[in-house]
Amino acid sequence: MTALDDSTPTRTCTKCKECKPVESFYRKSTARGGGPTAVCKVCCLAVMSAAYFADKKKFQDRNRAAHAKNREAMNARS
Repeated sequence: MTALDDSTPTRTCTKCKECKPVESFYRKSTARGGGPTAVCKVCCLAVMSAAYFADKKKFQDRNRAAHAKNREAMNARS
């Protein structure tokens, strides 16, 4: 990773322990100011991907149920 300017706001990921620019983090939707999360986007995607492949059937069943419940709205979008 390249060196960051002093003016670039940074944050340290709690998972990989790397100091990254704030743009490398998702924004908290529940926080009042909408600050960055504690885990960077790369680590977050790795965790979610592992969870998906560990129990793929659960995710597929949830998506099927959501589609069946909102069939008209989803078909209108596509």
